[in-house]
Amino acid sequence: MALSDDGKRVTVGGYPALAETPRLTSATVQIWDIASHTRLSEFSYKVGFRMRGLRIAPHDQFMVVAWDDAVQILNAEGSHLIQTIAAKPTAIALSGDGQYLAIAEGNGRIGVWQARQNLH
Repeated sequence: MALSDDGKRVTVGGYPALAETPRLTSATVQIWDIASHTRLSEFSYKVGFRMRGLRIAPHDQFMVVAWDDAVQILNAEGSHLIQTIAAKPTAIALSGDGQYLAIAEGNGRIGVWQARQNLH
């Protein structure tokens, strides 16, 4: 789960977004408007895969979603895939300025990517 910088949207995956919503599938991420309880966007990944992590870049520039077999960089609304990185992530982190993305894998490997290089 992650909040937008302005606190107006929450992005969730793999568990109920709000109490009155049905349970999400394991491969679904939803973006909600907090004040109105309105779902703004939803996107899915491969059936049977789990979301392992979620980060929103500063100033809501983009989001990073870690799945069982990949890490995806998407626009902040989740409607446009910017980049997919093949990995089996156990953890992800973004630098404070959103410039760099670190991915830890179960085999002890840690990789660092320039997250913002393909945003245009």
